[in-house]
Amino acid sequence: MIIERLRQRIRTIMALSETSGIARRYFALNAFDGALIGLGAIFGFYVSEMHEYRVVSLTILAIALGSAISGFSGAYISEKLEQEARLKRLEEAILTDLKNSIHYSASLTSTIIVSLVNGLSSLMAILAVSSPYVLSSYVSSSEVVGIIGSMLTFLALLGLLGYFFGRELRINTLSVVSRVLLVGVIAVVIYLLFEMAIRL
Repeated sequence: MIIERLRQRIRTIMALSETSGIARRYFALNAFDGALIGLGAIFGFYVSEMHEYRVVSLTILAIALGSAISGFSGAYISEKLEQEARLKRLEEAILTDLKNSIHYSASLTSTIIVSLVNGLSSLMAILAVSSPYVLSSYVSSSEVVGIIGSMLTFLALLGLLGYFFGRELRINTLSVVSRVLLVGVIAVVIYLLFEMAIRL
């Protein structure tokens, strides 16, 4: 009951501030970026033959936190300016000061929500994709097992993002998933070619 009321309140805030579509796009795009960053970092460890758990885990955590901070701060600055401009246009249209209105409070809250979505989606994607490799370094397993696990997680995550995109936009989900996975496979091939070139 409480969760449903909270979800309804968030929907209302996003509708009033006209940011629901923006939040969805931020989530998908930054999760996609985070997945690519995570896979790139893992391939970097693999190519450099750096498999010590402490080094791998702390570096991945630092990359994820840096990406989250960058995503949050960038989105906060841009969304705050966008919301201020939107409120100003609305005030000019209705000739009313909206400083103490529900529109003003909704714009402030939505800016925080969108910024969190922007930052956390990238962080979670990086951690998800890198987890198999980090786990393999922790249990001293073969790094090949870890890199394969990370690649499979990367492709699975892209498939889920494609499904999310298709469902939210009400278009053919199979087509979207196929296109997103194609991009993912191309990225994996590029990383593998890079790894082969380094080892020559």
